[in-house]
Amino acid sequence: MEQGDYVVAGVAYLGDSYFIRHSRASSGFAELAKQKLGVIADEPSLVEMANQLTPTAQALSATASAEKFVNNELDALLAPAVIYHALISGQLNGPVRIMNMPQSLSTMQLIGRRDKFPTGLAQMLREDFLFKFDNYVKRVEAEVRNVPSEYWQAIPESEQKRRAKQLQALRLKLRDNGMYDAGMLRMMRKIRCKLDPQGSECLNPVE
Repeated sequence: MEQGDYVVAGVAYLGDSYFIRHSRASSGFAELAKQKLGVIADEPSLVEMANQLTPTAQALSATASAEKFVNNELDALLAPAVIYHALISGQLNGPVRIMNMPQSLSTMQLIGRRDKFPTGLAQMLREDFLFKFDNYVKRVEAEVRNVPSEYWQAIPESEQKRRAKQLQALRLKLRDNGMYDAGMLRMMRKIRCKLDPQGSECLNPVE
């Protein structure tokens, strides 16, 4: 919870991040390399995921990304699904398509300087965030459920498997360059494998 001059004072849930596209789009992940893609700049792992598909991805604030998407200056966004109701819904001339394969689970952290947030105060704030965590999850999930069902683009299983391999390779890269913690990746793999024991990453674990 503490590292260097900084301390974690709370973590809130933002839900799964997806590729969100204009309604005219219906192709798969490979086509994103040919399109103007925006990504939320505040989350480095999302930026890496976007750059994995296209080196021309634009890392922008949530507001700027949504504005460019609404104005057709971007073909697609990589962002938490809640951005649809928060910044996009009601501003588009037509519906959107959300590629129905989560790319990452997004959170929001409250980070403070240790000299301003002594250990006792930081712990009190973390406990308050924890007490409210389930409510954050329910609110986000309710917002996502309110996205019209016809806006979700089904992804074939074969393409999901290819994309899962790409994401695994990226996680290993981010682990090796220090962005991801190896222990965290092992724990997350074990959780995924408890839910889907037949996944390839469970039969041949590398994380």
